[in-house]
Amino acid sequence: MPFRYFDYFRRPARMTVDDCDIPELTEVWDPKQSKLVENAVAETDLFFGANGTQIISEEEFEALLKRVSA
Repeated sequence: MPFRYFDYFRRPARMTVDDCDIPELTEVWDPKQSKLVENAVAETDLFFGANGTQIISEEEFEALLKRVSA
């Protein structure tokens, strides 16, 4: 399953999509838990490119993840 990576209001987010680019699982960084957690609410924002959301590369995602987890 392919991933789509996002900067979601300065937090890393990852969306798993099926073969038809339909979202299956969306995870967003939760600073309280210090990990990516499932977030169905963010799925709509990410899928439709709401303000505060930017598609990023896997490398940018990894760098952002490293930055917020430090």
